[in-house]
Amino acid sequence: MSAYAIDVIMPCGTNTRRPAQIRPVVTGSGISNMTVQVTNNLGDASPVWVTTTNDHAVLTPNFAKETTNWEIGIRVTGEADSASAYIAEPKCFVAAAASGATVPLGSWADATDDEIAAMIHAAHLGVIDLQADAGWAVGDIRTIPISAFTADGSVAERAQNAEIAISSFDDYNACGCVMQFDFVHSLAAGVRMNSAKSNAGGYGAMTMYTTALPRLVNALPAYLRDMLIEFSVLASAGSLSSNIVTVTGNLLALRAEVEIFGRTTYSYVGEGTQIPYYTTAATRIKNYGISGSAAVWWLRSPRNSGSNRFCRVLDTGAPNNLNTAPTNSFGVSPFGCL
Repeated sequence: MSAYAIDVIMPCGTNTRRPAQIRPVVTGSGISNMTVQVTNNLGDASPVWVTTTNDHAVLTPNFAKETTNWEIGIRVTGEADSASAYIAEPKCFVAAAASGATVPLGSWADATDDEIAAMIHAAHLGVIDLQADAGWAVGDIRTIPISAFTADGSVAERAQNAEIAISSFDDYNACGCVMQFDFVHSLAAGVRMNSAKSNAGGYGAMTMYTTALPRLVNALPAYLRDMLIEFSVLASAGSLSSNIVTVTGNLLALRAEVEIFGRTTYSYVGEGTQIPYYTTAATRIKNYGISGSAAVWWLRSPRNSGSNRFCRVLDTGAPNNLNTAPTNSFGVSPFGCL
């Protein structure tokens, strides 16, 4: 029997989650000169096709669709006496580009440390979308252990668990991150902003920036510490100056007043914009530790009407700048970028 030329597109079902990897299988007789392509948006006007080989998994780079569900399709060209095709995968995993190993997709809350690291790495490579593929969302919470450390002066932070929440999927000041996270609560013990009763030099001159937070970084679990991306923050220069300066070299940092409340009440304009996580008022109320008493917690914004004050958030979640001398100890609830 002579082989017939084939050029067919076969729909192979739908999926509510984006198929990050597809493995097509073509069977038949007399098959030759075969080209196999797959797509995860067959229902769109212009599907994105990826070329692969028979029974070989390929990553799908497309992250957009016009239909309600993802629609998987196979396109086969070549010659054959007869041919049929089916999808052996998708499964909920992606290929880690560095090693070729497979990594299960999992939630921010429950995935293992190694899986979290692999997914963040894959997101940086553009292999997966953390929201569409892994189902991560702003407000998702993960519990991490923190080792005991001395924060600043004689303040001893005990070994403790902390909760960290996804706070944004936006890049932060062009640092190249794929997500931001914030501590849901303060550290168990309050920490001073500075050893001197002055905000001169702004946030970048404070021992919170130079000492306490770098020590907290070292107390984080290794998998999280190794993923941190260095970033810059904006803050006024202190001493009643409205000049906004860039403070570089952060692996963890405090938020600014505007990043919490979306407005400036006691700080100068120009320190950022509101973070999605904090558009919900309840997220502004924090405890000392996961189950401790309600905390008053520090912000990095120098007060706009005093040379010896910083902004803070009250235990009610409201902005405040009274009795906020840098030598006082208040809650510490920083953020980081991955």
